Amino acid sequence: MRRTLAHVTLVALLVVGCAVAASPTPPAGGSPSPPAATPSPRPSESVGPSPSPTPQPAGVVARIDLPGQDVPGPVVAATALAFDSLWLEPAARLDPFLLRIDLATNRVAATIPLGVGGAIALGERAIWLGGTTLELIDPDSGRVVARLALDVGGPIAAGLGAVWVPGSDGRLRRVDPARMKVVAAWPVPGHPVVACDALWVIDSGGEPGTVAKRLDPATGRELARFSDANGGARWIAAAAGSCWTLLGSQDEENRPPTAWIARVDPEGNLERSPALHARVRLLGDTFWTWTYRGLIQRIDPLTGEPIGPAWRLPPEATPGGGWTLIAGGGSAWLVTRRQLLRLDIPTGG
Repeated sequence: MRRTLAHVTLVALLVVGCAVAASPTPPAGGSPSPPAATPSPRPSESVGPSPSPTPQPAGVVARIDLPGQDVPGPVVAATALAFDSLWLEPAARLDPFLLRIDLATNRVAATIPLGVGGAIALGERAIWLGGTTLELIDPDSGRVVARLALDVGGPIAAGLGAVWVPGSDGRLRRVDPARMKVVAAWPVPGHPVVACDALWVIDSGGEPGTVAKRLDPATGRELARFSDANGGARWIAAAAGSCWTLLGSQDEENRPPTAWIARVDPEGNLERSPALHARVRLLGDTFWTWTYRGLIQRIDPLTGEPIGPAWRLPPEATPGGGWTLIAGGGSAWLVTRRQLLRLDIPTGG
C-alpha cells in the first residue's frame, strides 16, 4: 500500500519532483503526485510561459542528512506542516520512518519508525497510521497510544472531527477519534481528502478520468462534484485563501505536459487558467512550473504569467538522480535520496 500523508486542519504540502522510477498507481489524497519517471531532458522544455532569461541560483540555507538505506523508487512518500514542524516520510526505505524537522533550527527533532506502515494522516495533535489496523501515534513520543482493528483500503484523511478511512470494499468509514470507533460507513469509493473545511472523495477507478465529490461529513450525501477526463484532479488543497486543483496530464514521457490550474468553489465549479504546456505544482501558497533540468518559475495561478525570477536549483537536482521539491516554513526544500536541503526560495504559506 502506498503511504500518504494527508493533513486537514493544518496546511497540506504538495510534492513536486522527479525520480528514477515512475509509480503506476495514482497518488493518494491530500498528497501530491508521486515523483514521475525521469526522461531525457527535452530541448523544447521551458520553465514557464515567459521564463527569466538568466535564472537566479538558489542558495542552500541548511542541509540535513537522511538516515536509512534506500531502494529504487520515488524520493518522498509524504510531507506536511503540523505542530510547528515539517514532517517528511522518505519513500523507498527498507525501514520506513517519519522525520519531524524543527523549522526554527532546521534540525531533526524526532524520528518515528513506521514498521510495515500504510496510509498516514495528520490531525489535531495526533498522527494516524493505517495499515492492517488504524493506529493513533503521539507526535511527541512517537508511541502508539490507541489502536483499532479496521480494514484500511487506501489513503486516509483526518479532520472535521473524524478520521476518514476507505475500505477495500469501496466503503468510506468515519471513525470517531475520541472513542476509536467506526460511527458511519458509506458506499463511496475513492480516497478521502479534507481541504478548505470540506470533505472530498477523489475516485480515479470508476468513470473515465477522475471524479471528485464533496460529501456531507455527517450523512455522506453528495453535495457537489467535478471531473477531469484527462485523469488530473488527483488532489485538492487550500492555498492563498482559495481551494485549488490541477487538471490535465503531467507525467507522460512521450508527449508534452498540458495542465490547467483550477480554483474550486464549494459547488464544484471550476475557474480555470489558460492551458499551460509545462509541469505545474503547488508549493506552500504558490504555484510553480518546473523542469527536469532543475529550473523553476513561480506563476500566477489564474493567468499563468510568471512572477519574479526563475530559479536554478543546486547541482543535487540532476536528471540522473531522484529529487523532489517540497515546501515548509515559507521556503522551498530540495529532497534527494540522501539529503534534505532548505533553499532560499520563498514559497509563502
